[in-house]
Amino acid sequence: MELPFTVSSYLRMFSDSGEFALYIRSWPFCRVFILPTLLALVVLACLAFSSMASASSGDIALVIDGKTISSDAVPRIVSGRTLVPIRVISESLGWDVEWLAHKRQVLILGGEREADDFVLLTVGDPKALVNGEERAIDPENPVAPMIVPPGRVMVPVRFVAEAFGSDVDWDGVERTVLITSPRPVETVPDGQGGSGHDADKVQGIVATDHGVHVAISGRFSWRLEEDGNGVLAIRLMGTDIGSDVPMAKQFPDGPVSALQLRVDENPGGVLVDLRMREDLAHRIEATEEGLDICWARLEDVSLEYGAAGPLIRLTTNIPVDPRSFVLEEPARAVIDFPGAALRKDLLSADLSAGILEGVRFGRHREGAGDIFSGTRVVLDLTEYRVPVITKAETGDGFEIVVRLQESSLVGKRIVIDPGHGGADTGAIGSGGVTEKEIVLEISRRVIAALESEGATVISTRKCDYWVEVYDRPTIANSAGADAFVSVHANADPRGQAEGTETFHYPNHDDSRRLADTLHHQIVNMLGSNDRGVRYGNFAVLREAAMPAVLLECLYLSSPREQARLQSVAVQEAIAQAVVSGLKQFFAN
Repeated sequence: MELPFTVSSYLRMFSDSGEFALYIRSWPFCRVFILPTLLALVVLACLAFSSMASASSGDIALVIDGKTISSDAVPRIVSGRTLVPIRVISESLGWDVEWLAHKRQVLILGGEREADDFVLLTVGDPKALVNGEERAIDPENPVAPMIVPPGRVMVPVRFVAEAFGSDVDWDGVERTVLITSPRPVETVPDGQGGSGHDADKVQGIVATDHGVHVAISGRFSWRLEEDGNGVLAIRLMGTDIGSDVPMAKQFPDGPVSALQLRVDENPGGVLVDLRMREDLAHRIEATEEGLDICWARLEDVSLEYGAAGPLIRLTTNIPVDPRSFVLEEPARAVIDFPGAALRKDLLSADLSAGILEGVRFGRHREGAGDIFSGTRVVLDLTEYRVPVITKAETGDGFEIVVRLQESSLVGKRIVIDPGHGGADTGAIGSGGVTEKEIVLEISRRVIAALESEGATVISTRKCDYWVEVYDRPTIANSAGADAFVSVHANADPRGQAEGTETFHYPNHDDSRRLADTLHHQIVNMLGSNDRGVRYGNFAVLREAAMPAVLLECLYLSSPREQARLQSVAVQEAIAQAVVSGLKQFFAN
């Protein structure tokens, strides 16, 4: 700590004049000036330390939706307000967060809320932008975001969480921040909710062909309490349980193993607790008779063959978002239905015509050696084709139509951007392996595969040198490219994260679609952890005039994924996934 200016100047004056030694040896001088000054400095230092300690109280706990959240940057109290690490709470609440380093700003997008909802915070600024409107973070106690070791951005938790509809409470006894994410409440429309006799009671539980029906008389409203980790819990507000209704029911087969009813006085109503054998996509609907919980299921498949080749029709009982990718040697087109079961008698289909040799079905269960839970449909082909999928609602359910088209890459101009280069190594793994060399190898394989499909490919760098960030999209713009793909490997300072992330920026109407397509291809090809498609305010994406994405293939900071990134087979798999995704993107 530096001495106060007046004191340091005073001592420097005596030191420069050669008289300091004389005065310092003088007891009156020490008693009158030096000792009080040193005592004052000690007191100031103690106060500063005390202030710092109170601002970084390390014993504050953070609980989100009942789960204690840990972080290497603990919550702290500043000016009477609690600051928490934004990255940690954003991952728990499903927000998208971007760090705008050049402006020291944090952009928070509210995940499942409307795409236009955002909060923009600036480090050191007690004001924020909420959906474009400037607001004081706390009008009574000026508090601002701050950065603490090891480089974590801390934000005022109440201001941010309430901006996105979450509830924030403070338990002063336990020194705990409690955050509850918003939960939708759905009310039965007029004319629904029962016949009116023996009002407001659960009358029975029936297993249906597609799921479970909870019979309810009278009016009611419902709310989804929990969904995932083997539990589906629904609260029926304003209801009770009929006298003859069993409180528990076992199911010998199907996705539900057991159902339990419980009257909950606080906050009131009946809790319907379903224990799941597997997590499936579902639809919950209120009817005049009660509540229908319907599980997604692939119902049927049929084949038509015309001048354009085979056309495969698949039907589901509720909307399902299928994902597709292609494989070679032998040629196959794969369509996955995440969260969907399979009709028991639909284990095989004797369908073949032209280039389609057959159709196979399989059930996948995540955690049992599979990378997803749902149903996989494999189309065996005589030659490489790209599946093009359209969806439509029909009178009996929902229809997915698959057309098989030839390569859509012929004549397309594509820019591949190997990230980093030269002095900019990017992430560094164990043994000194650098991101710049890994992504260059992957990019070379992507380029070779694209050129074999008839595409014109431009690389922003062909060996180990640095290309300015703004020059990379300029290269693509000057070439009139149809797509821009920047290739990277991810890093986590803790070395724990794994998986695939893909970033896009709204520079073009089709950037999100390109990001979704490439992302799903890589995740399905590698079986990697799906870390999602995210908004990325990166110059290489923002300045591109065409659909542009940034791929974070795997984590170089993970020893296991570093070994995969160094594998020639995995590099080739990533390249094939990128090519397959681009084929599908341009085919649509």
